[in-house]
Order: sequence, then C-alpha cells, then structure tokens
Amino acid sequence: MAFELDARALEALLPLVASFTGFHPDAIRPDALRRVARPLLREDGAGGLLARAAGRDPAVVAVLAEGVSVGETYFFRQPEHFRHLAEHVVAERLAAGARKLRVWSAGCATGEEAYSIAATLVGAAGGLADVEVTGTDLLERNVRAAGRGEYGPWSFREHCPLLHPVSDPPDRRPRSGETLAVSLPLRRRVAFSVANLVDAQPAFSGRFDAIFCRNVLVYFSAEAARAALSNLAEALAPGGVLYLGPMDATTPPPGLVELGPAGQNIYARRIPPPVARASTSRPARPRPPPVVSAALYEPPPAPGPSPASAPEPMALHLRALTLLEREDLAGAEALLTRLLSCAPDYLPGLLELALLHDRKGSRAAATRLMREILARTASMPREQRVPGPEELAIGYLQASARAYLGAAGGHT
Repeated sequence: MAFELDARALEALLPLVASFTGFHPDAIRPDALRRVARPLLREDGAGGLLARAAGRDPAVVAVLAEGVSVGETYFFRQPEHFRHLAEHVVAERLAAGARKLRVWSAGCATGEEAYSIAATLVGAAGGLADVEVTGTDLLERNVRAAGRGEYGPWSFREHCPLLHPVSDPPDRRPRSGETLAVSLPLRRRVAFSVANLVDAQPAFSGRFDAIFCRNVLVYFSAEAARAALSNLAEALAPGGVLYLGPMDATTPPPGLVELGPAGQNIYARRIPPPVARASTSRPARPRPPPVVSAALYEPPPAPGPSPASAPEPMALHLRALTLLEREDLAGAEALLTRLLSCAPDYLPGLLELALLHDRKGSRAAATRLMREILARTASMPREQRVPGPEELAIGYLQASARAYLGAAGGHT
C-alpha cells in the first residue's frame, strides 16, 4: 500500500496547513507536503490525518509545518539594514543610557540573520551594553541548524560584505566543501526557539529595541500577514525599529512610522508623549530626553503625499521574485520580459532572467543573456553598485556571468 496523499486529500489538507502556518496556499509546495505527510498517513490514514489537522493536534501541526519553508538566507543580507541598526538604533539607545540591547530575528530560518544581528550589536556597542538576540522560526529543523552555528559558502555570499566578524577564524569565507563555525562569544548571545509569527507572543510585549522579519510575510496570506505585523508591532519597545523585506509590506504597519529612504522598509513604533502631572513639590532638575528621531513622537505628522513608489523596474523585479518563490516560472518570465522591454539596461533583471532560463533548461537563452551582461558591463568599474532588490556590484554580475559561461562551455 502506497502512503501518499491523493489529489482529493491534498486539496483538503492545503487550506488547513495554510491556516495554522499563515502561508498562502500558493506558497506551499504540494510535493513537500506529500513528503512530510507520509509517516502520518502510515499511522492514521488520510481520514485520520485530516481530522487531526483540522483539530490542530500539536504533533500533526509540527510535522506538517515541516513541509512549509523559506530557504533563502545568508550573512548580512540587505546590508543597509545592519548599517541602520548600528548607526541609528544602537547609537540612540546608548545615548539614552541603555545598558542592554534586545533584538528579535523573527523567522530566522537557519540562523544567519540572527548571528549577523549579534555581530552588528557587539561591534557597534563596543562593550557599552549587553547584547541579547532571540531567533525564532516555525520549523524545528531550522532551529536545530541555527543552534549548531556551522555554515558553508552559500551562507557567505560573495556579493554581500561581511560587515562584522561572525566566525572562527574571522574575516574569511569558507571554501567549497568547508564549513565555518560562528564564534563562541556570538553564539552565547543568541537563543533560538520555535515560534509561529501568527500567534500572539505575550512574553515579547514591548521588549525589543529592534525586530528583523524579512522576506517572510511575502509568503503569508493577507490575513496572516496582518496578524503577524500586529504581533511584531506589539513586541517593539517604544521607539523600537522593525526591518521588513522589500516584498513584505507596501505601507507602514498600523502604529508604526516609516524611517529612512523610501523602499528600505524600515519602520518604528511611536513614543507616547510625556504626560504632564500636577505637583506641589519642588520640581526636579530636568533631564535631557532620549536621543531619538522626532518623527517617532505622538501625535503623528499630518497626512501628506505618500512616499514615492519604487522605480518601475525594481517593482516588477520584486513581483517576479514573489512568483519565483511560488514556483510560477511562466508568470515570472512574463514579468521579467516586460521589465526588460521597459528598461533594457536594468542589469539585475538580465541576470534574473538568465538564471530563470537556465532553471527551465533553456541554456541557449541563458548563455545569450550572460554574454549580454558581460558586454554591457565591460567598461564599468567593478566596484560600482547597481540598484535592485539587493544592491549588486558590477564585479559580482561579471563573475556570475563568467562562472555560468565557463560551466556551460560557452555554448550558444
């Protein structure tokens, strides 16, 4: 007897898994769900499995959640967020007299983000404050991997700067087939656990100076994303900062204000105004207020024109990335083709479309685009950076194209 979900059982199970993970059904891969369901089918059969899932049996929920994952993560992804954390959040908290810095990596996957946060806090605080980083993820296997703290080359991407030392030995990336361990002092500052972002986290209320939740909510249904954003906002201390991914939100979450350049998706919780109290005693000597951005204080600023939207090429690229994550290759190809017809010089789109062609087995089309990247960048400085969902150096684009053409033998 084959222990596989048939089409009817899969159709009934998908919305149940979506309901307790928050993921949109389109973002859940059926083949992954079939794989993790096999041991449960052996035990209960399809009917028993569906009944236990509908009742949210904790054991079944934990197993089925393993079929839902977000796998793309690496050290110092979106480096502008870590620079902002160091230059603004840490600096302002220290100026206000803070002696402990708490940050939550929400949806931490295998831990690279949480350790990047810890390294940034340690480097920026310079021993002036204790550092406490909490990493949570929906999946037990991710939490176990994060706790081990051992990473290969794919976690140390060449295009992303190592802003602070994270491993032993520091200041180098692992070679092919090699892993490096996160340094013990950093590991001691990070604690990992399983948590569902859709569920309220009462113990976290008002606790964190900053929260990173990036490239996670894009997979959620609209209702689940709203619930998660509410929980994240509740966990911020007054003036605390929330960092989201480029596809996670298009407007500030309720109760938060946008900081920094438009498009970086950095938001902060407003600080309530001080309450005047009558007193007959001699007034105390006034103390200077914390050094925080004036925009964080209530009342909120008067409504004005909304921030400029992302440039059209980047907006289309972000939409294409969302479709790629959901395995809609045809939709992503159509968007990228449209993008390049409007903006033929948008180099990140050329690379994305080339990789998509290769993924579909169209090596000739991929090779043509990789050669076009080399031709277009031949006279450009290697260190020049080009805008996109993540800034890329010209040297990285060239190295990617050459590596592909070398592996493909340069075939047309």
